[in-house]
Amino acid sequence: MARSLIYPMELFDETLDINATDNYDLTLEISEEGISLAVLDLLRGKYVMLRHYPLLNTEDNTKRSLEEIISGDDFMQRHYRKVIVITPSPDSTLVPSPLYEPVLKDDFYRFNLPAGENINVFANNLTFPGAVVLFTPMTGVAELLASHWSGMTPWHHTRPLLQHAFISSRSSDDRYLHLHIEKNFATVIIIEKRKLSFCNSFRCSAPGDVTYYLFSIFDKAG
Repeated sequence: MARSLIYPMELFDETLDINATDNYDLTLEISEEGISLAVLDLLRGKYVMLRHYPLLNTEDNTKRSLEEIISGDDFMQRHYRKVIVITPSPDSTLVPSPLYEPVLKDDFYRFNLPAGENINVFANNLTFPGAVVLFTPMTGVAELLASHWSGMTPWHHTRPLLQHAFISSRSSDDRYLHLHIEKNFATVIIIEKRKLSFCNSFRCSAPGDVTYYLFSIFDKAG
């Protein structure tokens, strides 16, 4: 991949073709860090572009809106074979699949987390560990998705994260720890003997907070 002269935080393949996006899959991550996008070429079986927009515009030190970033990007305006949007959020809860009822989605969420009236709770089915993750994305994301990709259900960050952790740990019975760090929170996953024993997110305001939570988890887990 080559670096772009226009976008400082971009890598692209020489085969990238903006007129061939019907053969591409687009994956976006929308978070407090900004918007990241990856374009997968299905025919060639490889990623042909990676691009990141920080919310802070380094040119004039102003903060951009998510809408401004999406509307101003040439590739995000195109049609794709499939679009996936990942929305990292510390506000989530897991419900075992046998106990979950879609009509009680908001009730399950409010039982575990404090929430106001006007919230958008989304649900993702998780093959591993056989559960449903309920979550609310950051403010404004639900409305943004509805205006650009109507009917889309975003992915919580634990959906690909848990699948990756399961694949990485299934060859051993040893305890497996996965630490995922976002801008303002961290997610800790522990798998033992191919079973999920711990999965939780913790808000962090300083680098030392991650260390504190890890030692606390280890102390309780033994």
